[in-house]
Amino acid sequence: MTFVERYLRYLGLASLPEDPLARLRTLHVANQQRIPFNNVDVLLGRLPTLDPDEVADKVLTRGRGGYCFELNGLFARLLRELGYDVHVHLGKMLAGGAIVEERPRTHMVVSVLIEGQRWMCDVSFGARGLTDTAPLREDEPVEQLDTLRYHRYGDGYLMQTRRHDNWETLYWFDLADTWMADWIMSNHYSSTFATSPFLHNLMALRLTGHGRITFNNLRMAELRDGMRHETLISSPQQLYTLINQHLLIPLNQADAGALFSRLAAQPAINLV
Repeated sequence: MTFVERYLRYLGLASLPEDPLARLRTLHVANQQRIPFNNVDVLLGRLPTLDPDEVADKVLTRGRGGYCFELNGLFARLLRELGYDVHVHLGKMLAGGAIVEERPRTHMVVSVLIEGQRWMCDVSFGARGLTDTAPLREDEPVEQLDTLRYHRYGDGYLMQTRRHDNWETLYWFDLADTWMADWIMSNHYSSTFATSPFLHNLMALRLTGHGRITFNNLRMAELRDGMRHETLISSPQQLYTLINQHLLIPLNQADAGALFSRLAAQPAINLV
């Protein structure tokens, strides 16, 4: 079975639209509904490798999901093998009012050129990011699960979400092409630097047909048909059950116990 065949089978896609944009949109949505963004393995001390075959094994065989360097990297590989004109870019996380010039490049995004239009893809970000591919058009609102836009800043773009009548910045990126050596450096920083949030906080998201499910430390939130419901996680058994059921990650009891102990001392967060 080829890599593309494995990937499509894992997504549950028996066929794809012939139109390139419709095909891209189908893949983007299916990816986010089937493969969860998460940093569970980083919290358990299992540092992510970006070797293409090892990432494919982790995601498509072991069903562990991953974070942006793994999932967006794997998605870029799929798109390339399907014949798309794919570009990979590195961005800076800006949640909480951080300043572009003071942040490292710790987020990966993908763009695809179709008939002269650049389409942005991000299958591994938090709750208010893309839920479908979107055209890169400056200051044009994009209506998805949230209202988003790309706002020009310096030689790049701010990815912003509309909240309470204001535009809140999620991250910045530019369109410079990047390569494996760049991704390895950013991945190493994100998974090992002492103050990286990935080392201290559980952050996870999976889209559903009705909305999304997020985990922020020991709090799970489900957005379903516009209504939000939160669950506070009070035991390793509950964490085990919820992660297996809602993130579709085959977490075992021992890992659930270790993860719960690590998170119990952390405050609630709202990073995704």
